[in-house]
Amino acid sequence: MLVYLPDGGRGLPQLRAAEDLGGLSVRTEASSPDGEILSRTLRAAGAGEVVGDHAWLDISWLRAAAGERDADWHGGFAAMLDYARARGWLSADGRRVRAHVDRGRRPDGISSECYRDVLGHFVTGVTVVTAMHTDGPVGFTCQSFGALSLDPPLVLLCPGKTSTSWPKVAASGRFGVNVLAHDQLAVARGFAVSGGDKFAGVGWEAGRFSGAPMLSGTLAWLECGLESVQEAGDHWIVVARVLDLAAVADREPLTFFRGALAGMATVLERLS
Repeated sequence: MLVYLPDGGRGLPQLRAAEDLGGLSVRTEASSPDGEILSRTLRAAGAGEVVGDHAWLDISWLRAAAGERDADWHGGFAAMLDYARARGWLSADGRRVRAHVDRGRRPDGISSECYRDVLGHFVTGVTVVTAMHTDGPVGFTCQSFGALSLDPPLVLLCPGKTSTSWPKVAASGRFGVNVLAHDQLAVARGFAVSGGDKFAGVGWEAGRFSGAPMLSGTLAWLECGLESVQEAGDHWIVVARVLDLAAVADREPLTFFRGALAGMATVLERLS
């Protein structure tokens, strides 16, 4: 989720990427935004205020700005707040949550907001990467995934450096990639949130070659062995060898398009 402040921080705050419950930030495109201006704008809208390098956002404002949402979204939002509480990122009265302030454009002139907006027009599938760790099953939602090589069979995925699950997956050396079907929106949201028991209520069985949890009801699945990891900006580039894979022909994919998760039929409706 991000709270965008247009016009150098003076415009009314807008909640964007409400479906993304894996992080929370405040952004403006001003090259040198005035912290007091940002704070006044947030306070005037009842959205919170800026204190130092962080913003404290009003939780009731976030819920209202997100508009009408289903029970799965509210469950994911509550899980995000639980994670923030465990990290000391909730105010003492529990009414505000701390968010990072992304201040302006980078030296290359491409704003984070513009980058997200433009790249959001590229329709991608949604996967959940899983593994067995000494602590038990682990997993996280991953949209940056694709085929890399036919011979040998290699795939590519790009977990964020802030992911707390990826180090556990990498430590196992072998993992599963579960390509989600159109009716697995709740699964995508559940695995996108840090903390909690992500596997609660989710059916799975261990893969033959990796031992990784292969989720029930998916569109396709792969078992993979880790080949290499390379640093790239705020993500890792992971190359993995495919050990086994299969697909179900009569299921439709879950997609990510323009900042929202939806089935392919919904995406086509938006474009019609």
